[in-house]
Amino acid sequence: MKNFLEEIICLKELEVETLKLQYKEHDFPERKRAFHSFIEGLKNSDDFKVISEIKKASPSKGDLNTLLNPKLRALEYVEAGADCISVLTERHFFKGKEQDIIDVGEAVDIPLLRKDFIIDSVQLQQSLSLGADLVLLIAAINSKEKLKELYDEAVKLGLEPLVEIHDEEDLEKILELKPKLIGINNRNLRSFKVDINTTITLKTKMNFPESYVISESGFDCIEKINKVKECGIRGILVGEAFVTSNNFKKLLSSFKGGGD
Repeated sequence: MKNFLEEIICLKELEVETLKLQYKEHDFPERKRAFHSFIEGLKNSDDFKVISEIKKASPSKGDLNTLLNPKLRALEYVEAGADCISVLTERHFFKGKEQDIIDVGEAVDIPLLRKDFIIDSVQLQQSLSLGADLVLLIAAINSKEKLKELYDEAVKLGLEPLVEIHDEEDLEKILELKPKLIGINNRNLRSFKVDINTTITLKTKMNFPESYVISESGFDCIEKINKVKECGIRGILVGEAFVTSNNFKKLLSSFKGGGD
């Protein structure tokens, strides 16, 4: 039986071929949304950042909030103090769609991260067209060479790549790349086990003084946030805790404070 990553890559390869055929004769629709930089926000302020996610389902937990209205939730995230909004557009396991990021982009004027499984430059061109400001590049699903190719292309297009790692093998892939923005995923993409210590362990092995590091997954209380702040993490990405909470605004506001 194929594991999750193998299955998702097979599906993405089919989607990429469809995209290439669809836009072989003409370009993607022109981007309508102005750019909003997340990296500039990190440069200009020492505030602890919170990336709030639009996430309807996951491969490990199944349905989380299938009735979630992306545009409405995005507005509520901004009201509660979110610094950036992550929108999952993967349809098979996360029940997202490209229209979700278009809808969110029409509603808010803060940075938007397109969170998907990007393996080809055509997906970067699509992300630009959809209105994304940042794109997720996952080290675990790309070779070192492919990761650099996608990173360089994203930067060339004006997008800000969030390069995601989750173990030492991934860290080896980015040693020469030295991404400006790094995400450490506390969730093992093969077993789905979540461990906040993943961030702490990998952060101590990094020597990227010019990079900003975000911790992803597993945050449901202030204690965990304080734990990663102590090792120099500049922000967190939170999905499940926000989309399943009955009082996500209060939760987001408390997370935004970072435990201070």
